[in-house]
Amino acid sequence: MANIELTESQKRTLMMQGIDPDRASREDIEKILGITIRLEEAGIHISNALNELNNHVREYDFPIIGRIAKVRDGDTIEISGAFGSGKTNLRHTIAAWFVKNTDRNVLYVDTERTFMAKRLKKMCGDDKLLSRIHFVRVESTQKLLDLVSMIDNVKKQYNIGLLIVDSIINPFRAEYVGVKELAERQQLLNFCMQTMKRVMNDGVLIITNQMVANPISFAHNQPAGGNIMGHFATLRFMITKEGQKRTLKLIDAPHLAPCHVQFRITDEGCKVVRKRERKGDNT
Repeated sequence: MANIELTESQKRTLMMQGIDPDRASREDIEKILGITIRLEEAGIHISNALNELNNHVREYDFPIIGRIAKVRDGDTIEISGAFGSGKTNLRHTIAAWFVKNTDRNVLYVDTERTFMAKRLKKMCGDDKLLSRIHFVRVESTQKLLDLVSMIDNVKKQYNIGLLIVDSIINPFRAEYVGVKELAERQQLLNFCMQTMKRVMNDGVLIITNQMVANPISFAHNQPAGGNIMGHFATLRFMITKEGQKRTLKLIDAPHLAPCHVQFRITDEGCKVVRKRERKGDNT
């Protein structure tokens, strides 16, 4: 028999043609199955829309974000916003929710010294849950690159289902300054994000982003990182703040129209603002 691993579906196809899969030669197998074998040997798997629809992927009803979209394994989420808009509190709220509602852990990559264990303890309410949220401080581009190169092993070692990077752009903006270094910065940024996205294909990746002035209209800020960031995430969110009102806006998704939800920050984490609360809020 040829040294080819056949799926049950392929074996049935061969038997329908009167060929015994256990005794067939490679030539006979390739004659019937054709390009299918070569594709699978190359690690390329072609499916169809119906199979994708019936493919049961884990979904998560994340706090605040869940009011807009269900998050699925393999999704990447970008959350951008100005300083003080509520990004850190939303990330911490999601991290606490994740360990409460799943059997997998969280890895928080902190490039801005925003990780707050005391804050998380209030949200988790349990030391056992708190111990399942791991974090690492990364204060240079090289350390981030080193971590990313080992992220697959880290994920397996610590059973990571949610990877949070706060923020992905910070070390790059600090070390790669000016137009002359822009191309190298973008290449390294793209390498980091694509590697993490590939590794977290059966989990969720959340990256936070800073805001920069729009070079065309300086009156309006936009997420940093340019086109590389713009084309990366499955779900792109932006947080805006007016007084004590915070609004999470969906600015891009392949399957949803732009929409928004208002939230507030409490001791227990971020909470959705109810309609009656919005009516009574004059700030």
